[in-house]
Amino acid sequence: MNSFTSSSKTPFMHGWRSMLPFLFASITCMIGIVAVEYAFRHAHGVPLDIVPGMTRAEFQWKIANAAWSNSIFVIGDSRAGWGFSEVAFADEAARLGAGRIEPVNAGLAGTRVESIVHYLLNEGKMRSPQTVVINYSPASFFYWPNHRESVKPLRDLKRQDVIDDEISIFLRQWLYTLGRTPEQIFDQFRDWRSGALIRRPVFVSRNRYTGGFYNATRVWTDGAPVNENQEQLSHYARVVLDVLNNGNQARPRMLKAELISTIRRARSRGWHVAMIRLPVGKEMQKLESQLRPEFSFSSMAEELGVPSIDFNELEDTRNVDSLDQSHMTPESTRFLSAVLARFLWENVPETMGK
Repeated sequence: MNSFTSSSKTPFMHGWRSMLPFLFASITCMIGIVAVEYAFRHAHGVPLDIVPGMTRAEFQWKIANAAWSNSIFVIGDSRAGWGFSEVAFADEAARLGAGRIEPVNAGLAGTRVESIVHYLLNEGKMRSPQTVVINYSPASFFYWPNHRESVKPLRDLKRQDVIDDEISIFLRQWLYTLGRTPEQIFDQFRDWRSGALIRRPVFVSRNRYTGGFYNATRVWTDGAPVNENQEQLSHYARVVLDVLNNGNQARPRMLKAELISTIRRARSRGWHVAMIRLPVGKEMQKLESQLRPEFSFSSMAEELGVPSIDFNELEDTRNVDSLDQSHMTPESTRFLSAVLARFLWENVPETMGK
């Protein structure tokens, strides 16, 4: 009996002991990773860029896999990406008795509206025309570069590419050294010790909501929280100043002409087009009111001759809560999306399956 018990334990004990070096090596590596990560953060290290909305792969996969049957693409920069809930819109549309529709949040941070419309037209060449609802912002109309890099088609795009992006963003939110070379980590320590670090705001987390919209959180590179109201107003002050002072308005006028031409091309192909202006804070409204009348929301809507609504002018929507003077809170996003469904139902009924 004792001989049997002893011999039966021997292989197990031998196997367990053979794993000890691997176990110790793994623990040592984990301790090393934690130590480097802690030191990197202590030296005010931040994650590699976290996109404050859809990545290029996520956007293109979403567009490619839309139903393209009574689809309503709501487009713009991050104001649209953070400010339109597909679920709230669909729920309100169903309550109104709309036909079968597909709302699609196609807002893309830091991207010109013209580029997104151009991409939709190319993607829809072999499909029936749909509806595009364009959110107005001076940055996405007259400021962001028109290089179209954000919407440049990815070759052989697969679902795995989207999953890879999602995994990468998730890991970078927790492991700031992920993707950094040893040289970059060393440079961070060196610049921190010498006081040569450049203080700037960076996105450190991204939130994705059930309604297909996003928002994100930033901190300064020294770890201090960002006053988003102040930073957004500062950013848009530069946008407005650039549009006002740019070569006797030559560049913004050129960008405006390109946008109008692309939207008219969409309409000529049978697309329904509407323009909206999602609510912004009162200080942001004051900033944007400094633009020349030709660059205003009302002027653009009139020149295009499309149904339009400025939610900053409506009693029920002008005072909704914002995160930072520029982007709405999730609760406000859901509320505004339902209001937008009612607007289209009443003013562009053909887009709602009436």
